[in-house]
Amino acid sequence: MVDPYPFLGIGQANPLGFQSYMSAAHEHAAQAHAKVAALCEQTGPKVDLQLRMAEDVTAPGGIVQTARDEGADLIVIGSHGRTGLARLMLGSVAARVVAESPVPVLVAR
Repeated sequence: MVDPYPFLGIGQANPLGFQSYMSAAHEHAAQAHAKVAALCEQTGPKVDLQLRMAEDVTAPGGIVQTARDEGADLIVIGSHGRTGLARLMLGSVAARVVAESPVPVLVAR
């Protein structure tokens, strides 16, 4: 599994400061992207993997808008929820992407 971002939690203070957090988030995203690219090369599906980072938007909004901007045919997203009762069902981000996406969404557990 690849975690797309270093989660801190809503309202949780970041002792590193915003710039350090964003730097760590960018590095984490680059590492996750490289891991997914390597897996795809090993297993054979031909995919166009390009790292895109959307900032200053909600996670679901950024995912859906990037899919629109890039002309994506499919969105693949994990279903692990991180908040309250959403952990028992589809993750809140995944649920919103499914609801808002103009293209098919593959939800992986």
